Amino acid sequence: MPIRPCPSARTNSRLLAQAVIMVIDSSERERTGAVKEELTALLGHEDLRDAALCVFANKQDLKGSMTAAEITEALSLHSIKTHDWQIQPCCALTGDGISEGLDWIVARVKG
Repeated sequence: MPIRPCPSARTNSRLLAQAVIMVIDSSERERTGAVKEELTALLGHEDLRDAALCVFANKQDLKGSMTAAEITEALSLHSIKTHDWQIQPCCALTGDGISEGLDWIVARVKG
């Protein structure tokens, strides 16, 4: 399944996003290279220059899924100096980790 491109944040007026939510399928190790490229392009977008980034590491319930630390390494998240970022392990089926990630985003947007 190809990565869906992010629609432009522009309409007739300029919109600036305050947060970016990226959901990673932690069980698909072979896609991390493509995800890293997409993330780099996304964070380079002018309309996202001040946006916080929350990466949800989904499918943590599946055996063999990448850990948050493995995804952090694969996406080189520690090299991101222009955006506040958080990686949040989660399971969309059970809801585990979702509230924590959204709480982090709200704290950054309000801050």
